[in-house]
Amino acid sequence: MCKILIDEESIYKIPCNGESIYKISCNKESIYKIPCNDENIYKIPCNDESIYRIPCNDESIYKIPCNDESINRIPCNDKSIYRILCNDKSIYKIPCNDESIYKIPCNDESINKIPCNEESINKITCNDESIYRISCNDESIYKIPCNDESIYKIPYNDESINRIPCNDESIYRISCNDESIYKIPCNDESIFKSLSDDESI
Repeated sequence: MCKILIDEESIYKIPCNGESIYKISCNKESIYKIPCNDENIYKIPCNDESIYRIPCNDESIYKIPCNDESINRIPCNDKSIYRILCNDKSIYKIPCNDESIYKIPCNDESINKIPCNEESINKITCNDESIYRISCNDESIYKIPCNDESIYKIPYNDESINRIPCNDESIYRISCNDESIYKIPCNDESIFKSLSDDESI
């Protein structure tokens, strides 16, 4: 395994296109810092045999867009905080612990919540050009588009209507409140719009 070490004066750029996929693996003893900017897009696919830990701090921002060919799984531990940049003004902050791997959906004993407030930078914002997919497993992908005014909370339990089944044909958009959930087809060309109240589930 290869370590990628950087210091304050050196920046490693990992360009990524459709023909070239970069895998970054690590373990508890090695930390990979991948700074990025508006001109660099990083694809971090993974599989059952490799787990990607992407720790970050206030000085490093991680941009992790994905497409049909790359599935992003984000396991972590109690010492890691993962920030996934949606755009220049918004950051996904996903803390977790040793026993929880943040997938959507979750299991009976875990609840996946993405809280949002200005003080903890837990704000989830994005735009029509920036759609993030969080994989449920190797065979299915959740698309979660959002906008500046939307806060996405994704609780889950056996009896909850907020349950998100995982398959390629059924993708759920979680609206900005807890009372309405919208079902939309899974399609790369789909425009994600909220359904009317009478169509909500």
